Amino acid sequence: FKYHLRMGKPSTSKNKAKYEKLASAQKIALWRNLLMTVEEMKEILERKLATKDCSYSRFRLLFILYFDAPYSAASLSARLRVTRSNLSTFLKRLQEDGLIAHCPLSSSEKRPKFMLSEKGVKYIEEIMDFHFENVKDLPLFSRPELTRELSEFLD
Repeated sequence: FKYHLRMGKPSTSKNKAKYEKLASAQKIALWRNLLMTVEEMKEILERKLATKDCSYSRFRLLFILYFDAPYSAASLSARLRVTRSNLSTFLKRLQEDGLIAHCPLSSSEKRPKFMLSEKGVKYIEEIMDFHFENVKDLPLFSRPELTRELSEFLD
């Protein structure tokens, strides 16, 4: 809800009732529950990755390079939906950590493609073993209302 700055009260938009009704429709309610469940699972997995000194962003980028390298910075930026400047800084850090390298088959030195280094392969494989075990342990449907809504929707 949006709050009025001076009053600290929820917005009283004349459209609120309309959107509350739309948001309670079966498919929309299911989508909202699925979204909340995915967000909760992602938060759990992010905390677990952090215990291995690995952020979700780092994991995701290395995971992509592990399975689909080589990638140019522009292609990675589009795939990860981040700005080129943010990605550039991130790639520099990964290179400094020795986890990625320029692909020797890159078509251009000015715009190289990236791949995992041997150290990067070893690192992501250790992290994937740990991460996949955590994924298997996730309570997939920890929200009773989601289980109920899925059953109703599938019937």
